Amino acid sequence: MMISILLQVTRILLNLEYIEKYYYSILSSLNLSKLSFHSLRHTFATQAIELGTDYKTVAEILGHSSINTTLNLYVHPKMEYKRKCLNLIYNELSSSLKKKKR
Repeated sequence: MMISILLQVTRILLNLEYIEKYYYSILSSLNLSKLSFHSLRHTFATQAIELGTDYKTVAEILGHSSINTTLNLYVHPKMEYKRKCLNLIYNELSSSLKKKKR
């Protein structure tokens, strides 16, 4: 039983090693700077959230037991989204203040 598990783990690691080498060869052929293979997880999580995928789904795809892990460690909002958020709040406050002055 233990040997079977070790063989399965070895196959998985060899496949991951092959995929990682292929990934780096693509980066090299495109003259892109070396980004860690793991950075793809962060990019995926950020893009999925920005495109409207719910947090729980993204967390499960990444294998996280908690959405807190996904949101705190993997999602990196772009500056434009931060600016948009601040503008929404500012516009809402401005609108409320204008209504009160009437």
